Amino acid sequence: MNEKIALVAEGGGMRGIFTAGVLDVFQEQEYDPFQFFVGVSAGAQCLSSFICKQHKRSHRVISEMCLRPEFISWSRYLRGGHYMDTDWLMKTLDKEDPLDVSTGLKNLENRIFKIVITDVATALPVYLEPKASTWQKFLHVSSSMPIIRRGFIKIAGEKYTDGAIGDSIPVKHAYFEGYRKIVLIRTYPKDVYYKKRYPEMIIPYLLRRFPEMAQACSNSTELYNQTIDWMKQTHVGLKLEQIAPKSPLRIANDTQDPMLLEEYYEEGRQAALEYLIKNGIPLRHTT
Repeated sequence: MNEKIALVAEGGGMRGIFTAGVLDVFQEQEYDPFQFFVGVSAGAQCLSSFICKQHKRSHRVISEMCLRPEFISWSRYLRGGHYMDTDWLMKTLDKEDPLDVSTGLKNLENRIFKIVITDVATALPVYLEPKASTWQKFLHVSSSMPIIRRGFIKIAGEKYTDGAIGDSIPVKHAYFEGYRKIVLIRTYPKDVYYKKRYPEMIIPYLLRRFPEMAQACSNSTELYNQTIDWMKQTHVGLKLEQIAPKSPLRIANDTQDPMLLEEYYEEGRQAALEYLIKNGIPLRHTT
């Protein structure tokens, strides 16, 4: 009987270029033994390109489209617009580099993919399985960090936001879904605890009209670090393998330096090759 394996992808905005590098190598090496996929924000975006078999699409999105002035703009934000305009990004992707959803759904036959979003009313995570008509919208919600993108997105009349608020590293979800071998792609080094930064200290105040969300954002650092603690503990049957950067990051969620992004992409590629070699997976192709 084949072992059931889950692939989990952490979010991280522009740090998702590391995940893009990992998954591009997996695709090049035709390595896809997974039965369950779950991702947050940029992690869900990268998993989508992988599932839809669109090699280097995530690299193009992050290193090209996300560097256009239409995506990130402080001046627009100060005028009342979005700092990160995910609305523009998703519309542009639909026109210039759309997901091959039909291939993705075919590839998901007898497998499961979940995209994490957060319910604004409760600040709890929601794990959604996309269909052809909902895939892009779920990705849009999962990647729309509150305040950074003004307002919330509605699904069936209810407000939702970025999945990282509710579950930034959905490894426990995969475990509670019954998967005991979990491959986790990180955008932070292993065992590194998150430190609260100044913008995260003021976001709860800006969200004060949504008390559950304000409280969740206030506690986000603690919740993230609790997940790190959970991963360090022993859990029945769990075999957790992390693919992560080796050193502290030099890029942030909104980094616009193309050279740094390319460096981080290459680090993800190297980490994937090391993972495959360590696990005795023969390399089929070289690039």
